[in-house]
Amino acid sequence: MERTAIFIAIDFGKKLRKAHIFVFLILLLLFWLKSPLNREQAFGFLFIFVSLAVIFSLWEAFFQQKIKKPVYKISLNESLELLKKKAEAREFAPSWRPDRELSTINLMGYLDYDCARVIDGAARLCKKKKRLLDSLSILSEILEEKRIRFIFNRSELNLKEFRREVKEALNLNKEGTDFPLILRTAAEFASSRWGQTIEIGDFFAALSQGDPIFQKFIFDKKLNPKDILNLTNWERGRYLEEKIKGKFWDYRNLMRIGSLGKAWAAGYTPSLDYFSFDLTQAMEGYSTGALGRREEIESIERILSKAGENNVIVVGDSDIAKRGVLYGFAALVINGQTVPSLNFKRVVMLDVDKILSGLKTPGEIRMRFNQVLSEVVGAGNVILAVEDIHNFIGSKASLGVDVSGILLSYLKSPKFQLIALTNFLGYHQSIAPFVSFSNLFDKVEIQEPSKEESLLVIENLIPGLEKKYKLFISYGAAREIIELSDRFIQDVPFPEKAIRLLQEVVIFVSRQKNKKLVLPKDVQEIVSGKVEIPIGELQAEEKEKLKNLEKIMHKRIVNQEEAVVGVCSAMRRARTGVAGTKKPIGTFLFLGPTGVGKTETTKTLAEAYFGSEKRMIRLDMSEYQQIDAINRLIGSPDGKEPGYLTTAIREDPFSLVLLDEIEKAHFRILNLFLQVLDEGRLTDSLGRTVSFLNAIIIGTSNAGAEFIRQVILEGKNLAVLKNELLDRLQRENIFRPEFLNRFDDIIIFKPLTKEHLSKIAHLMLNSLNKRLLPQGIGVSVTPELLEKLVELGSDPTFGARAMKRVIQDKVENFIANKLLEGEAKRGEMITIDPQTITNTS
Repeated sequence: MERTAIFIAIDFGKKLRKAHIFVFLILLLLFWLKSPLNREQAFGFLFIFVSLAVIFSLWEAFFQQKIKKPVYKISLNESLELLKKKAEAREFAPSWRPDRELSTINLMGYLDYDCARVIDGAARLCKKKKRLLDSLSILSEILEEKRIRFIFNRSELNLKEFRREVKEALNLNKEGTDFPLILRTAAEFASSRWGQTIEIGDFFAALSQGDPIFQKFIFDKKLNPKDILNLTNWERGRYLEEKIKGKFWDYRNLMRIGSLGKAWAAGYTPSLDYFSFDLTQAMEGYSTGALGRREEIESIERILSKAGENNVIVVGDSDIAKRGVLYGFAALVINGQTVPSLNFKRVVMLDVDKILSGLKTPGEIRMRFNQVLSEVVGAGNVILAVEDIHNFIGSKASLGVDVSGILLSYLKSPKFQLIALTNFLGYHQSIAPFVSFSNLFDKVEIQEPSKEESLLVIENLIPGLEKKYKLFISYGAAREIIELSDRFIQDVPFPEKAIRLLQEVVIFVSRQKNKKLVLPKDVQEIVSGKVEIPIGELQAEEKEKLKNLEKIMHKRIVNQEEAVVGVCSAMRRARTGVAGTKKPIGTFLFLGPTGVGKTETTKTLAEAYFGSEKRMIRLDMSEYQQIDAINRLIGSPDGKEPGYLTTAIREDPFSLVLLDEIEKAHFRILNLFLQVLDEGRLTDSLGRTVSFLNAIIIGTSNAGAEFIRQVILEGKNLAVLKNELLDRLQRENIFRPEFLNRFDDIIIFKPLTKEHLSKIAHLMLNSLNKRLLPQGIGVSVTPELLEKLVELGSDPTFGARAMKRVIQDKVENFIANKLLEGEAKRGEMITIDPQTITNTS
């Protein structure tokens, strides 16, 4: 193993510790030999001790700041890029020889001190056991590190058990993964987080990805290498935070104390101070929201440092993300880590509600605003921030006051800097239409944080919640919070929805006696109660329901065996996870004549899978024949008209979407659904993504109904019918091939026979009897009655709908008249004479 600077530092550290011990023992020996000491001797020994302590402290400081932290000629990221080019060159030109710069690259030189110490220990172990340095030997050493305990505690992994497995593997002389491969992977992990050195966490994550014993261990515990990487990132953040807090002399701690002379360094601002609060004094409150937001913060820095008009409007739906970016920027400003023209300024949040309180006339409002804003200009060191600025702009301002006219004159001043916060809807409705106002701002959009970024946010909140509620929150619970809030909560953005769910789960667990551990099943229980569907592992009752789903649906659906089987099979695939999670739960196209059960199948499925017919979003696609109707689906571009479909799915993502008479919609509107059917998402008019991953999409169509009847009469089987029908629909340009191919299944509904109609009549009469149950009466269902109803309700054009109309006209009216005339007695089963209902109007 090549002795790079960091390994030389390890040797130096060993020698330094030995020198400390040696000198201490010598002094101890002299002290013992000379005792008892007189006053002069005692003073001399004290002087020697103090002198040596100072010398050794200086040596230790030199060791910590210089020897342990070697200077690199090129960054780790640059080294990896050069190695990648080297590998590519060798692949295409085997005879190629690297230049001096490439030949001297050694990733071992980028190990930090603790990581190099672990590798050094593993190398000595391999020398002792006469084996090559590999993943197993490194695991054996790294598992002894104190920082690794955090990862095992949070993930509920048994550290002792894993140590035992690794030790047994070493004793059996099993081979691990080659060291260079693990080193390269660890370097890539370090580079991905913009690290300049390879740390223990990077190596541990690389081992989880490359060592077979480690992989099997975490797989058995339902974890994967990505989880280990997340845990190492969590541990690194916690470690660095504790390290900084432990050093009171660190500039980041000293800067929190503030300066007595800061208020005198610029203008006097009594009104501003009263009607605002200083973010630079409270920046710690939302610091977690700035995680992963460096690009947006840099955009704000760039805009505010421009000459002339330099105002920013931050647009985003996540309040925490917007505030996080603002607080992150304020932290850079107060720490002097931004551009020189912004360093050490005050970032102040204006409380507009407080300014407006008690004021009645426009003149009073204008006077108070001018008083505050003129102090901002006069101070020269203030960056003003206003939250939800859309509430105060325009004739329809929610608070009844339009401050745009007051702000205009100040926004044009180079001495006035404003950071305005708004959401996408507020920007499109209130800001963008006022061109003279919006042109004075540069826009910075804050997109919804990713799942990974949101996980970092809640990991930062967990220690505080644990301390408050005296609980321990496992990594599995944190991961489940992110996954389930992503899947099931659509009307609130990340990270708000994850934070709210975290708080709910913590409160839920804290109220349970003798429970101190928050687990994934606790998260599942809370979310399951919210969405009213089972979540998590299948329980015995749900397994039985899924296995017998066809029987459940056939309680309401007559015939259409192929349709029921196709739908139920898709539901089982979705619930067991076989179908994947990158598409809607199920997508179907029901083709067939009117009244054969297409809509009834849809209602039955909504009740069977989601628990209620009410969880069905029904769209009559005949209302979307014109292209301008698209605004009703996804909202108008100005945000004034919300989209019916996008809003409904956001509010209840667990729904069945019925696209009735889908063939009548404009072809460009149908094109919108290509992305929904294929990827489970749709973008609304404001550019926000709406997820359909938890929805079932069903389109129904009567197209080709007459053709279906003819083919059925000819006795052809359904497979032949389906192929011929789809060819016909494409030839006639009713549906395009790319649209049809997006559905999981296209199901043909056959016309109903008289036998089917008799069963349907029986189901309808049973439903009527359930409705009559509170009144204590019922209708006797006789074969003669059913036969007569089939005779009257048999209509090839309208199918079962004709039967429904007959029962309504002939049976329900008959019962209603009996009740009104007092002829129906409680407890009586009314027998209807078929001849009687024939004569009933």
